[in-house]
Amino acid sequence: MVEGRREAGAAPGRPGTTAPARPARTSRLGLTNRCLEAGLYALIAGLVCAALLLTRSAGDAALPWLGWTATAGVLGGTVLYGIGRIIQLVDRPSRA
Repeated sequence: MVEGRREAGAAPGRPGTTAPARPARTSRLGLTNRCLEAGLYALIAGLVCAALLLTRSAGDAALPWLGWTATAGVLGGTVLYGIGRIIQLVDRPSRA
């Protein structure tokens, strides 16, 4: 038996005991759930469409579509991001 070897998931202080498994819940942007991530991406898509809307000429046929897409992206992204923050507060009430 090799003394330097531990079981997978064993706690460092006690041999043979296992620590509770915790999944990694953070990303590089601090997005801890899918609602935050989807909301951020929808906001970015809405802002890109709004920027494209401002660069088009007045007679362009894509203006109504860009307007609706920009509005839906910004409003939907805001709602999803807000829901994600509420979920985050419910999951960690001690840190709120």
